[in-house]
Amino acid sequence: ALLIVLSVLAAAAQAAATAGADKVRTMDADKDGKVSAAEHAASAEKMFGMLDTDKDGAISAAEFDAADARMRTAQA
Repeated sequence: ALLIVLSVLAAAAQAAATAGADKVRTMDADKDGKVSAAEHAASAEKMFGMLDTDKDGAISAAEFDAADARMRTAQA
């Protein structure tokens, strides 16, 4: 049982490390292996635009809920 738990924890740690690397690759516009403040801001602005589906300049709870539902559906 301990071996199974350790295997699950190791897999989770590997997934978390891969997720971080994937996020850097996605946000790193100049491909220098780092995310600058400007690259982070551009990524945040893009994400805001995706969440603000009615384009009113604000994200409502309903828009957050809809985005969460879309993400859960995509992961299924």
